[in-house]
Amino acid sequence: MKLSQRRALNLLLYMALPHMPQRTRHQVSLNALAWAMTGDSRASPNLRTIIPDIEAMMQILVEWDVLGEDGGVEEWEGMTIVSWVRINRADDIVYYSFTPEFQVRVQNNVRVAEIALKRQLAFRSIHALALYEHTRYYLEDKATPWISVSSLMAIMGLNKNKYYQDFRRLSEKIIRPAVSSINDTSDIEIVAEVQRRDKGEVVAIRFSVVQKGSIGDHANAMTDGERLMSSGPADAANEGERPAAAMTQRQQ
Repeated sequence: MKLSQRRALNLLLYMALPHMPQRTRHQVSLNALAWAMTGDSRASPNLRTIIPDIEAMMQILVEWDVLGEDGGVEEWEGMTIVSWVRINRADDIVYYSFTPEFQVRVQNNVRVAEIALKRQLAFRSIHALALYEHTRYYLEDKATPWISVSSLMAIMGLNKNKYYQDFRRLSEKIIRPAVSSINDTSDIEIVAEVQRRDKGEVVAIRFSVVQKGSIGDHANAMTDGERLMSSGPADAANEGERPAAAMTQRQQ
């Protein structure tokens, strides 16, 4: 799912939750939707760019997996989210509906959506938001897995940008500012670590991840590589198992 679609979905959910289950149709201003998609409060609604993202959003499938003690899937549930959208240019309103099953699932999670939306909009850079979402998933593990530089570029939406195939540019222009943004504005702190080939080429990268205010140190999770940058003192989160129920999203 593109970042613009993710932000838009979260806004639609945030606006609709207080009115569930009494209402099945909801609305949001077109200006607000444009703002959520771009992260720019000055963005003007442009239907040529908004409609393709809405169409793609309507094809997103959400899945819930309930795992048994042996790690096998005990129950699986899948559903689309947005079932209907209408944009009225006369009053600049976007009308929309979620599928009934999705409303039942989420109608008691107003606070969750509010927190997620605030986190998303706190980042001025979509690259920082993408890196935040990637790294925070591994908070319980204290560090992300090693990934190739090309995979990191794909996560941050840069997989087709030849300019950033030079790792020095990628690090200076994208990674370092994103790490600083996450450490300054979010609920976690991260530190990047790299692996190099014999000739010095960076081939893989990972991030230690700690919750602010917890006990421990980034160094506990960093033993196999070279620290790319320093984020200052931070504490490591206690290890724990992932929840049995997990939600994933994929494009149909």
